[in-house]
Amino acid sequence: MTGGGGEDDTDLDPGKAFSLLSNERRRHVVDACLELETPVELSRLARAVAARETDKAPSAVSEREYRRVYVALTQRHVAILTDADVIDFHEQEQVITVAFRVYKSWCCERIAAS
Repeated sequence: MTGGGGEDDTDLDPGKAFSLLSNERRRHVVDACLELETPVELSRLARAVAARETDKAPSAVSEREYRRVYVALTQRHVAILTDADVIDFHEQEQVITVAFRVYKSWCCERIAAS
């Protein structure tokens, strides 16, 4: 499962973007991907998302909390975000990169906010 549109510079349809990001865990995935150095290992991303969900430091996340998020990411959320060309999942390496258009949008928002 790898996204083919990581290089695509077109905007995401607002309705689809809303649908994708209406799920809190997927918002955490995108935020964490943008804040961590990419490519990010799926296991590291799952720990970062679990930390956000539990309001803990990543090192304080329990194995159970980590596993719950890891399973959900692998079974559902990574595929949804990959299919929408928001992230690219490199299955063999188990790493994720953010699609260029998402990174570009995030940078523009950061610049506008400063």
